[in-house]
Amino acid sequence: MIDTRAIRDRILLLALKGELVDQKLQDAPAVDLIEELCKNYANKSFEPDFSEDEVPYELPSSWSWCRLSDIGSTNIGLTYHPEDVTENGVIVARSSNIVNGKMDYSDLVKVSCSIRENQYLNNNDILICARNGSKALVGKCAIFEGDSKTIAFGAFMAVFRTPLFRYVYYYFNTDVFKRNFISDDSKQINQVTQNILKQSLIPIPPLEEQERIVERIDAIFEILDAIDVLQNQYASNQEALKSKLIDAAI
Repeated sequence: MIDTRAIRDRILLLALKGELVDQKLQDAPAVDLIEELCKNYANKSFEPDFSEDEVPYELPSSWSWCRLSDIGSTNIGLTYHPEDVTENGVIVARSSNIVNGKMDYSDLVKVSCSIRENQYLNNNDILICARNGSKALVGKCAIFEGDSKTIAFGAFMAVFRTPLFRYVYYYFNTDVFKRNFISDDSKQINQVTQNILKQSLIPIPPLEEQERIVERIDAIFEILDAIDVLQNQYASNQEALKSKLIDAAI
């Protein structure tokens, strides 16, 4: 069986190191993009506030490290009570609504209570499971694609908003990001706090290269998805054959 999970992890690591696609001289340097976004989201000029010791590895010359707060904004979701749940209320997205990196609406909760504007999902928001009883589920995420201000999100969730959502979504699925909140200490609560989301370092390539990276990842992952389907079918067929042989033997 092919370990598609390991392949995905390797592809994402290559992408974040600038080794998945070629750099092109005509691409505008990433620092220009970060400067523009930093003025929009942090209302300031971009000035790296981290030391070399914090940087995990070196990047291509056209790339730059920055903090997530330099390129986007984040907030946590809605706290509601059991008596707020109703059949005709507003949908509240929860951890169960993220399945295999995509939004899933088969298990819905609706509430009727006061909801702040920033507790609604906007189109292209990255919805993140910020806290969960299962360590493995913390950090899972999906891109919300739908009408803005129609679906809220719960208190154990967070959103990250940025024009670079497709690239940042893949970054959230890497160990480079997850090392910020996953600990081997069994006593520590693994959670993605607002401070973690704001302070995490992210490697930013030029915008044109980002587009090439995302397209390459999408293409490779589509093939890996097809392999997963075939392998699951094979495993199911093997189990069915095994069951029939046992029945025949009995």
